[in-house]
Amino acid sequence: MNRLGKIVVAILLLAGVMSGLLGFQNKIVGYAGDSISRYQMGFQSYELPFLPPQNVHIFGQDGLTCRQLQPLMKYMIPANADVAVLLGLPTNDISQGLSVYDHINCVWQIIGDLTSAGRNPNVKILLVNEHPFTQGNCVGDVRDLIDTYNQAYWNTPWPNNVTVVDTFTPNAGPDRWAIPSHIDGFCGVHPGPKMVWAGGWLYYTRALTQAVYVALRQS
Repeated sequence: MNRLGKIVVAILLLAGVMSGLLGFQNKIVGYAGDSISRYQMGFQSYELPFLPPQNVHIFGQDGLTCRQLQPLMKYMIPANADVAVLLGLPTNDISQGLSVYDHINCVWQIIGDLTSAGRNPNVKILLVNEHPFTQGNCVGDVRDLIDTYNQAYWNTPWPNNVTVVDTFTPNAGPDRWAIPSHIDGFCGVHPGPKMVWAGGWLYYTRALTQAVYVALRQS
């Protein structure tokens, strides 16, 4: 292909990308969960630069288990959301050593609440698995329990509108502890500082950004 042909192809590819991004301007995305979600409030333009910031709703409640979050999720996720990102649902369950079976049942109930008839049965749900903790975290060595929870996330036959997002693999070292620069926030559990776009957030959110982009293209 000569130089002119390459330029034409590049222009066409760029036009296709821009057309896709412009198609997102009316899309709505909701993030909800525990403090892993709340600490990301204000990150709209960093995480999802292809969406108007006012179309990205990020809420969370510190320290709550899945069962405690369940009745709140339908209020934190807009009813008209095209994509719902469920963040940090396993974190406090793992920290408290709660049953994986009960946790998965809780997640099913949240999915049912968000997709109930008359609300938004077509919403794309991104179910974020548990990221690794740092070796010096304030919870202890729960690596095996994190593995068990994440395996349950992968093995559960979720509905077709639910996609599991992997935040463990890109942020874990060979020893299954977090890569220190990737998870450097409070307690060795949070990816970065509260509501400050710095540190581990730059690594942790990459998987979220990519997953939201793909889900929006499918919505």
